[in-house]
This record gives sequence, structure tokens and C-alpha cells, in this order.
Amino acid sequence: MQRMTVVAEETAWDMEIQNQVAAATTTNATVVVRHPGRVGCTWKSLAICAFAGFGGILFGYDTGYINGVMAMPYFENMYLGYSMHPQVTPVMDHAGAPILDIAGTQILGPITVNQLRNRLVDTTTAPADTMTQDMYDAYRFFDKRPPKWLRLERHERPFWNTVGMDEPTWFHLPTIDKSLIVGLLSAGTCVGSLVGSDAADYLGRRVALVIACIVFVWGVINQTVSEHMDLLGRGRFETGLGMGMISTVIILYLSEISAAHLRGVMVAFYQFCITLGLLISACVNLGTRDLWNTGSYRVPICLQIAWAGILGLGLAYLPESPRWFVKTGKLERARESLGQLRCVPKEDGAVEAELQAIVASHELEMRMRSLRGGGNEETYWGSWALCFRGRWRDRSSNLRRTVLGATVQVFQQITGVNFIFYFGTAFFKQQRFDNVFVIVVAMATINVTATLISFYVVSSVRRRLLLVVGSMGMAACQIAAAIAGLVWKTSEEGREAERAPGWSFWTTMTGVGLYLVLYATTWGPGAWIITGEIFPLQIRARGVGLATSVNWLWNTVICLLTPLLVDSDHWNLGPAVFIIWGVACLLSGAFTYWFVPETKGLTLEQVDLIFEVPARQSGRWVPPEDLVRRYSEFSRRYSSVK
Repeated sequence: MQRMTVVAEETAWDMEIQNQVAAATTTNATVVVRHPGRVGCTWKSLAICAFAGFGGILFGYDTGYINGVMAMPYFENMYLGYSMHPQVTPVMDHAGAPILDIAGTQILGPITVNQLRNRLVDTTTAPADTMTQDMYDAYRFFDKRPPKWLRLERHERPFWNTVGMDEPTWFHLPTIDKSLIVGLLSAGTCVGSLVGSDAADYLGRRVALVIACIVFVWGVINQTVSEHMDLLGRGRFETGLGMGMISTVIILYLSEISAAHLRGVMVAFYQFCITLGLLISACVNLGTRDLWNTGSYRVPICLQIAWAGILGLGLAYLPESPRWFVKTGKLERARESLGQLRCVPKEDGAVEAELQAIVASHELEMRMRSLRGGGNEETYWGSWALCFRGRWRDRSSNLRRTVLGATVQVFQQITGVNFIFYFGTAFFKQQRFDNVFVIVVAMATINVTATLISFYVVSSVRRRLLLVVGSMGMAACQIAAAIAGLVWKTSEEGREAERAPGWSFWTTMTGVGLYLVLYATTWGPGAWIITGEIFPLQIRARGVGLATSVNWLWNTVICLLTPLLVDSDHWNLGPAVFIIWGVACLLSGAFTYWFVPETKGLTLEQVDLIFEVPARQSGRWVPPEDLVRRYSEFSRRYSSVK
């Protein structure tokens, strides 16, 4: 097949469109025509798009709250199953023999480990680190499994810490349990993102979001009432289903309803809501961490219902995507929706011009499909297979766009941000940093502030430059944090000290903080913007769904593998894990340079055409001003070479 390159033409846009609208509109004597790029920037239109982006709070809040909850003493004790209902039973050693106190009396539980020590040692004369044989026997029992008579108290420093012995392996959540608690939600979102694309295509973008909110709330309710791992895990998976649907449809909806010059800012606002959710959850965790009851973890969990309720109820007042109406053949409703979104009458010339461009793009896509001779795309599985139509070498093929969207989402996940917000509390505690909950709040605050800056950055800086520079900067910060941690941890001082020295702490915090600034202004919003822009209308819901599903798939992989990489009872990489994230950042920059096209300032219909030129030359590409005529010419030329 002959390759065609679309060359921009110098046309008198305003006169051309006025002629088209005058011919199409016979009921009005006067037609007001404005360029579509200048319409859609009123406060009302901004508020409509911003409210849709509010869904990001659900994603960010869940990421942040589970990070803190897994480090709360009450939550650990309850889910390990030994501190909530201690039994009155004799204290036994590892051989099953009863342990007697210093007066020769049998010891009965429930009893704390420090109370046990006081019964075994005369604390008025013995040194604080005295270890008796009975205490050692009791400890050997602890090391096997948590005894039924044990009761742990808030802020208690058990005797095994007092005498310098290692904590039993069951004293904190096992690594595999932490991986499952976080990973089950990510697995649910992976499935939900695919379901969300189906719902968005068949029911509409807005209805799909309302259904997703209902599923999300049901999962949160199960998490809130849970007191054991089974119900918590089920609730996490159900919440993930709803969140996966939301994350797919929100990006699709925002990309389709935003004006071209505001699309990047609106998707960046979605990322801002994610970071705001992280900050809110960190503050809530800070406030409930010391509660010695179920409120310590139930309050952070159930607050998610409020965010989903606001989003679900507010969607009832938002217009449906005009591009979905065009796809389903409802042109008059598409015209009304465009008028509402751009805050102008539906008869406005700019609305008519934008609608004609959307219709022409859709008709061209349908014509090209028929000319290729494909008919099975109308089936369910055929519509998914359409995302993989073409060859990688064909720059405008659906396959290339699908791989591009999925790869961008993979790189967003493996640059290290999820490690910080999913496992940061536990990791900083392992690094012997003080006030780890306060550190997480500070990191979330930096993330939110930097995302505010991204509103200006994404609207002013080209997409390719933004992502490449961000990748290089993030890599430098990750490697600096790794060096600071490794130098101290591998030293003799690091192996013996109870807390990290100031220079290691501040170097690591500076590296992580600067990394978050760069991520929040580049790859955080940038990956979502690219994903929402690159797919043609016919496969947009499927393509965004696949890319989002890949995002959550790798989120699941990160959640499952990171504790194994970092924890001392497995691979024990510790701060060296930052090197892995740094290398991933470098690879993401190289991929962007070679394959990601420049899409800033283009309508979604213009983005369809930019794939005809190599990515490295896309920054110099000039879009045709008369898309309606250009699509007609392109369709005729395609028919002739076919």
C-alpha cells in the first residue's frame, strides 16, 4: 500500500468555514463563526471538566491510606490475629511446660510481654537487659507462632527489643500479606479498566462512571467492616474493579470533552486530584494512627465513600461526551452536548465546525475499515482485535498506537512513584528514619504543590521535551538517593546505629523530594495526556482501556515484587532499589525520544494525522486548518490507492 503524507495547506479558514456553515444553516440569517480553539474557556466549561477530573482523588486516596494503615500497630495486631481476643490460658514454653514466676506461681494470660518479664525477673535489683532461661524459653515459643495468651499494648517495647534480640517474624505483617493487601486492589483495577472500556462504549462515558462509583463504594464497605484478611482482600479487589473503571473512563471522558488548548491542563488536573488524595490520606493516617481501636483503620477506609458519592452524584449534571454521541449516530445530541461544554448556543458556528470535524474523522475511519475488507470488527472480540490492526512499522497503525499507549503507562509505573506512596512508610522506618508518618505527609505535600505547577508546564512546554527532561532528572534523583542510603547502610556505623545520620537522611529526602517534583510536573500528568490523545475515535475507549489495564497490571507487579525486593527477610536490596527505578527512568526518556509524537495544541482529529510523520519530526508538523476537506481528500486518495 502506498504511504500518504498529509501536507498542510494555507487556506482562508474563517471564510471557508463561514461558507460551510451558511450552506448548512438555513434557519438563521446571521451566523457567528469563531475558531474552535478559542471556544471552551469560560469558567463554566472549566468547572465541568475540572469536576470530571475529581475522580483522581479516589485513586490517590486509596494509594495513600493503605500505605499508612499497614504500619498502624492496631491494624497489624488485629490482622495477625493475636491481640484482639487473648485467652485466659497458662503461659507455656516451647516444650509445652508451664512457666512459673519468681515466686513459683504458675503464670496465666492474657499478659503482655513486659508483664511477663516483670513476673520472671526481680526488676528492683536485676539490670534492665537481664535474660533468664524462662524468658529465653518464652521467646523461643514466640518465634514459632503468636501464643493465644499474648496481649500487646500500644507503644509497648517488648522485652526482646530490650535485650537486643531480633523480633519474631510474626510481630509485623508478613511480606507476602503486605503484597497481597496492596496487590489485590491493583489486580481488580486491571480487570476493571477493561470492563470500563466496554461500559463506556455501550452505555456512554457518564453512565459508566456512575456504575463504577457504585462498585467502588460496595468494595469500600466490605473493607470497612472487615476484621480478617479474607473480607479485606475481597473488598480490596471489588474496590479495584470500580477504580479501574473510573481511571479508564475519566481519561477518556476528559480527553473528549475538553477543548484542544485546555486538554493538557484538564488531564493535569486529574493528576493533581490524585496527589491531593495522597495528601488527604496521609493527614488522615497521621490523625488516626494512635487510636487503639478499629477507628484507626476504619476511618481512613470509609472516607472513600464520600469521594465516590460526590463524583457519582455530580455526574448526573454533566453532559455526555459529544464524540460518543457521534459514534452512536446521535448528531443532534452531540451538537447540544458541544454547546453545553463550550458554553455557547448549539447553533454557534464554532460548535458546527467542531462537530463537522468529529463527524468527518469518524466517517473516514469507518470508510477505511470497509476498504480494508474487515467485517468482524462489529463483533465483540473483533472490536478488541481492531486495536491490534496493522504493523509496527506503519506509524499510523492501530497496533503502533496501542503499543505506544501501553508502554507509556508501563514507564509511568516503574519509575518508582508507587514504591514511595505504597511502601514509603515501611521503607523509611526500615531505614531507621524518625517520624515516618510526618515524612509521608511532607512527600505528599511536595507532590501536590508540584502538580499545581504542572498546570502551567503542560500548557506551555511541548509534550516530548517535558517527558524526556523529566526522565533524565528523575533518574539523577533516584541514583542520588540510592548512593546516600547504600554508603551509610554498608558502613560499620550503619550496621550498628539505631537511627540514620543526618547527612544520609537529608540526602535521601532531597533526592526523593526532587524526584517527586519532576514526576508531578512531567510523567505524572504527561503519561495520561498522551494516552488520552493518541487513539482514533473508533478504538479510543478500547485503546485507553488497554493502556490503563497495562498501567494497573504493572502496578500489581510493583506491589507484589517491591516488598520482596526491599525487605531484609527476602532479597534485601534496601536503598539499592532506587537504582532499578533510575534505570527505568533513563529507558523511558529514550523511548519517548524515538517513538512518542508531539501532540500539544492539536485537536484529537489532528492527532490522528500527525502519526504520518516520524516522532522526531512531529514537533515541526503543521496541522491542516480545514479538517473537513482534508479528511474527504484523504478518504478519496486512500480509495484510489487501495
